[in-house]
Amino acid sequence: MKLRTTVLLLAIASFLAFVSGGYLYFSSLMDFTLNEAHQKAATLTRETAYEIDAAIMEHQKSAAAMAGIRDLRALLENRSKEHLDETNATLDLFQDSLKVSVCYLMDRKGKTIASSNRDTPRSFVGKSYGFRPYFKSAIQGNPGICMDLGVTSRKRGVYFSHPVYNASRTAPIGVAVIKDSMKKIDKVLTSAHQGTMILTSPEGIIFACNKREWLYHFLWNPTPDAIERVKASQQFGEGPWKWTLAKRVGENRARDRTGMEYRIHEAEIPNYPGWKVTYLHDVHLVQEGLLEPLFRSTGMVILIFLMIDGYFVFFLYRRATREIRARGELEKAQQKTILELQKAMNEIKTLEGILPICSFCKKIRDDKGYWEQVEAYFHKCSKAEFSHSICPDCMKKYYPEEYEPIMKEKD
Repeated sequence: MKLRTTVLLLAIASFLAFVSGGYLYFSSLMDFTLNEAHQKAATLTRETAYEIDAAIMEHQKSAAAMAGIRDLRALLENRSKEHLDETNATLDLFQDSLKVSVCYLMDRKGKTIASSNRDTPRSFVGKSYGFRPYFKSAIQGNPGICMDLGVTSRKRGVYFSHPVYNASRTAPIGVAVIKDSMKKIDKVLTSAHQGTMILTSPEGIIFACNKREWLYHFLWNPTPDAIERVKASQQFGEGPWKWTLAKRVGENRARDRTGMEYRIHEAEIPNYPGWKVTYLHDVHLVQEGLLEPLFRSTGMVILIFLMIDGYFVFFLYRRATREIRARGELEKAQQKTILELQKAMNEIKTLEGILPICSFCKKIRDDKGYWEQVEAYFHKCSKAEFSHSICPDCMKKYYPEEYEPIMKEKD
């Protein structure tokens, strides 16, 4: 039993050693993989910010070129049909060439006087957008870039504005605007496969995201002041602007309302102050990405090890069982022999001590005081049987006539 227990303990110890070693290996591998994944995620976040910056800056020079065309300046100075037709043709040409959403011209008060979408149900012509930040910036002589939700189109876009000057270039007389869609930016954000990639405004509003249901939400719990700024800018619709319920649970960790944990990576848009890319890197997806190939590659190794370990345990256990059984049978045989010997010893009567014997008749006195013949006494004490014969001395003494012939025959 002790041998069998020892084999089982050795098997358990071997298994525990294998499990412990595997756990330590897996833990170190998991930590290394997570750190490497987070480094890649940080790099991806920075690259995404630069790609968005490049996409935003793409049409800034085009807006400047469009604002410098004489037809637009002429229409702002003289609202004739001829100038309007020439301006419309120019706006159509820019829209078709640049593959943008719409190109339009605004006067000093922010009213749209010409637009490439003039023949659509949601034409900008006649609409006033003087409250828009991109207009306010350009009418002050500073080219503007702004990401807003369209008031008329209800579609997100990047607005590039540039002042239109008169011949003397003393002051802007209007603003030329190019609106591009968010397709390029959305495409850049959808490249993240292990989490949520987000573009947020300075107030914290999500303006682009690979999780569409988070659009126009505050990424983090907003302050009343942030809500007021969003409301005043009119950049993101009329609200209400909900909160994603994502919370920071550390310097670089976050948890959403489902309890899922993320590693936070952030990068500022270089030429667009206040706007940033936030990457919520899903730790769970990283672990799954490690576990699946790991189990696929090491599963067979583990299975083979367990089979070999199980075979040796079975072999040792079976051998120990056989040895224990053989030892048990030997012990039983020995016990049986001992019992038989004890029984035989109990049946054997021994003679010991001084036996009183008659000097003449040779009778023996037993322990009860009775005198018995030698044959009877020994038979009783040892169960020995006697056969009678005559020794040579007695034969010579009592049968001399028989003794002489016998002795001659022997000689």
